Amino acid sequence: MPEARAQPSILGRACLALALMLCSAWGAHIGIPRTRLADQRVARVEIQDFVPVRFGAWRLDTRDALGVVNPEAVELQDKLYSQILTRVYQDDRGHRVMLVVAYGGDQRDQLAFHYPEICYPAQGFLVAHSTNVDIPLAGHTLAARRLETSKGPLRVEPLTYWAVVGDRVVRGRLDRNFVQLRYGLHGTIPDGVLVRVSTIGTDAPAEFAMQVAFIEEMLAAMKPAARDFFLGQAQR
Repeated sequence: MPEARAQPSILGRACLALALMLCSAWGAHIGIPRTRLADQRVARVEIQDFVPVRFGAWRLDTRDALGVVNPEAVELQDKLYSQILTRVYQDDRGHRVMLVVAYGGDQRDQLAFHYPEICYPAQGFLVAHSTNVDIPLAGHTLAARRLETSKGPLRVEPLTYWAVVGDRVVRGRLDRNFVQLRYGLHGTIPDGVLVRVSTIGTDAPAEFAMQVAFIEEMLAAMKPAARDFFLGQAQR
C-alpha cells in the first residue's frame, strides 16, 4: 500500500494562520498614510497673505461680510479647515465680489472639504444649474465649476469655484479620490484648498464674466509661490 502523506499538525496550521494574520496587519499598517504634505511644503501656507487686498480694479471692501455664505456650519469648520479666508472686494463702479478660500491640511475622505453643491443647499439655497468651465489664463487653463444658486427672489448668487488637492486641480469626487489614492500609495496625506468667487445678480452670463475677470486679476497679482499653490502647481 502507498505510504500515507503526513498531515499538517493542528499546531502547524495555527502557526501558519497566525503568520498570515501578522503579515496582513503589518501590510495594512505600513499602507496607512502618515506624512502630511502640508508639513513638507517649502513655504508655510498662509492664505491671508497669499491674496492681495488690492489688485487691478478691485480693492478690499472694509464693510462687514455677513452676507457671504460660509463653507460649512460653524461646528464643522474647525474640523474640516485649518484656515478660512472670507473677503468682499469692490471696484470703482460699485460692483462687489465675494471671495471665500478654505484650506484644509488633511484631505482624507472624512476630513475632505465640501463642495458648494453640498454646503449651499444645506444653508437653504436652491442650485438651479451646475456646469464645468475651463477658464483660460496666461499659460494655464483652470478647470473650474459654475453654479447658479438662489435663496428667494432677492438673493440670486451665481458662483465659480475650483478645488486643489495636493498639487493638482480636481473637478468632482472621482478626480479627488484618484489624487488621494496617488498620494496614499506614497504614504502621504494631501492638503487641499477650495476657492469660491460669487456675486449677486440675475444676469448669470454677466456675473460669470465679472467673476472670470476678477479671478484673472487676482491670480496675476499674486506672488509666484501663491499663484502656483492656487493653481495646483505648488512645489513640495
